[in-house]
Amino acid sequence: MTEGEGPRCAGVRDLIVHLLRTHPLVTHAGAITKFPNEAALALEIGGIDFEVIVEPA
Repeated sequence: MTEGEGPRCAGVRDLIVHLLRTHPLVTHAGAITKFPNEAALALEIGGIDFEVIVEPA
């Protein structure tokens, strides 16, 4: 896997968003599309905002 393989990272991001939305402490989880070549997500957990970028290992 290389940095240019966005669809795989986007699939992982979508799975993480789906799983986090079911957690009671997560008040917001969604995909970020402002980074064109990155798979990123935004989270709000307990009133604290996070931006997470999913990268290949």
